[in-house]
Amino acid sequence: MSSRMLPVPDALVGERVDAALARMLGLSRSRCAELAAQGHVLVNGVASGKSDRLGAMDIIEVTIAEPESKPTPLGPARGDAPAGRVVFMNELTLRYDRQSADEPLPSGDEWATREGVQIDICLTAMRAARAMGVEVVSLSPIGEGPRASIIAEALAREGIIDAGPRVRGCDNGYVSNVIGDYYRTKTSFIENVPKHAWDEAIGTLGPSDVLFVDGAVRRSREVLSAAENALVHLPEHVRVVLDASRREAGPARLPKDNVIMVLHQWGVQGLCEPIVQDRSAFDASQDPERAAGFVERMFGRYTLIDTETDESYLARPLRAKTSEVSYVTRFPAPTVEPTDRLGSQHARYGVLAAALAQGQTLERCILLANCAGALASTMPGPASCPTRSQIEAAADTLAADAAAE
Repeated sequence: MSSRMLPVPDALVGERVDAALARMLGLSRSRCAELAAQGHVLVNGVASGKSDRLGAMDIIEVTIAEPESKPTPLGPARGDAPAGRVVFMNELTLRYDRQSADEPLPSGDEWATREGVQIDICLTAMRAARAMGVEVVSLSPIGEGPRASIIAEALAREGIIDAGPRVRGCDNGYVSNVIGDYYRTKTSFIENVPKHAWDEAIGTLGPSDVLFVDGAVRRSREVLSAAENALVHLPEHVRVVLDASRREAGPARLPKDNVIMVLHQWGVQGLCEPIVQDRSAFDASQDPERAAGFVERMFGRYTLIDTETDESYLARPLRAKTSEVSYVTRFPAPTVEPTDRLGSQHARYGVLAAALAQGQTLERCILLANCAGALASTMPGPASCPTRSQIEAAADTLAADAAAE
C-alpha cells in the first residue's frame, strides 16, 4: 500500500471527491469512488465519501494498493551476445532559427536580428550514443542538394554509419522558425522515398541491436509509409526506444512489447490531449509520476518521463491488467546548475539507447541517461554531450549514495 498527500488545487474547489481524484491521479472515476468507499480517502484526516465536496485549502490523503500483477520485462535475456548497434529510424532535416522583433513587411520580407542553422536534434541523440562507444547507424533518407550534403558530411564527421536510402531529384527537408513577438514555423520533407527503403535494414537487426524510432516520422507521408512497411519485418527480440518528445506516437505498426516511450513531462499534454479530448492529459502532466502512469495506461508500453530537474519516472506495463495503478519508479539525477538545456533531452535519449545495446540493466540505463541529460545541460550548444567516463562516474556516485541511504 502506498499513500499520497494531495493539496486541492483552486480549479477543483467545490468538486466531488471522486471526480477531483480522477483528474488528479489519472484514474477512472469509478475506481476513485471505490477507494473512497473502502475508506482509503481522507480529507483533512477524516474519511470522506465519494460525493463529498472539496473546499479551499483541503488536503486529500489517498492510499492505493500496489498492483497485483508484475510488470512485463523489457526484452529477453541476451545471454553472451556482444554489444549491439543503435539504429536510428528517422528523417534528418536542417533547422533554421531566426530571431525577429518586426512584423513582416507587405512584401513578406523581414529583418532578422539573429540567425542560426543546425541539423535535426536527433543528431544529438546519435552523437550521444557514439560517445558511449557503440556503433550507430542512420537510416535517414539522403537526397540531393545543399541540405543533404550538410547532413551527409555531419554523419561522416561523427563516425555514424550512413545507411539511409539515396533519393534523387529532391533535397532533405527543413524546419524554419521565426521567433519574436510572434512565432511562425514552416516545414518541408524529403519526397520520393521508396516504400520499402528500410525493409532489409529492419529485418536483419540482431539480438543486441536497439532501434531508435523518431515519432515525428508520422509528419511525412512517404517516410511514414517506409516505416510502416519496414516494421512488418521487425524481429520480436529487438528493443525499441520510441522518441515521443515531438508529441508524435510513431508508426501504428510499432509493437507494444519491448518498446520504451520517452518524452518530457510537459510533452504529455500535446501527445495525449488529441486522443482523450479532455483536460485529463493536462492534469496528468502537472506531476511526472502521474504523467508516466497516464501515458503507460494509454499506450500500454514502458514509459519514461524526464523532468526539469533531470530526474525521471518509469511506468512499467503490467503482465495482466488487474489494476488501474501502474508500477512507477523514480530515478534520481545529479544536482547541476544548467546553462543550456537545448539538446540535453536528446543526449539523454541517445545514452539510454546505447546503454540498452550494451546489455546493461534497465535501471542502470536510466541512471546513465539521467546523468547524461543533467551534465549536457551545463554545456553550451544543442550538440553538447559529456564523455562516457563523465556519465559513468556521475552514475556511480548516484548509485553509491542510494546504497548508503
